[in-house]
Amino acid sequence: MTLAILGYAAYSDVKSREVDDAVWLILVIASAALIFPELAAFDRSQLILYFTSVYIAFALGLALPTFGLMGDADFLAIACLGLATPPDWRALLSSIPSLSIFINALLASCLYPIALLVRNLVLAMRGIELFEGVEIGTAGKLLALFTMTKVPARVYLSRRYAYTLTEITEDSKKKIVFRARISEPPQQPQGEWVWVSPYIPFVAMLTVGYAIHIFYGCILEPLFVP
Repeated sequence: MTLAILGYAAYSDVKSREVDDAVWLILVIASAALIFPELAAFDRSQLILYFTSVYIAFALGLALPTFGLMGDADFLAIACLGLATPPDWRALLSSIPSLSIFINALLASCLYPIALLVRNLVLAMRGIELFEGVEIGTAGKLLALFTMTKVPARVYLSRRYAYTLTEITEDSKKKIVFRARISEPPQQPQGEWVWVSPYIPFVAMLTVGYAIHIFYGCILEPLFVP
């Protein structure tokens, strides 16, 4: 049931970068009937692990949005998963579900730069001049290919919730700026195509991380096996 609810949340996240708060309320209510009987049967050490997982979930969920690295829906997702997921005794990291899920989600997110690179190469093969008129060095170009992409200005304007504008014009010169934070664009797009940084649909990544945790555990678990 949790995976089904998360699947809907992931779909909503990919489509609009927003998830209705009611989804998380439903997730917590639906999982409560399953988690409470387990908690009642836990011994002291098991309860400590569970509440450690909950603490880590809320700590991550509160800290990352503060630094502009995560949205509100991401906070609610990881907090609810911390509450709804009991410890898994298969291995060390899996016994702290929120940490296991978060690590899996981060590793799944590592595929996103590859997807951006492929998209940029496809655009180049279609004849789109990626860096025409842009002042940027070789190292900057390489970094941009893995962290950004070019979209029509009209697409950016209609999907501001999904992108940060990273192409700016100063003194009639185009430049690309690199940002780690979710932030408002400094100006309106100039030109038919512009460079943007897509927001990673992290709720979708957390869904993938949760699925991996349920069916396998933490991806990094083999590193802790003697």
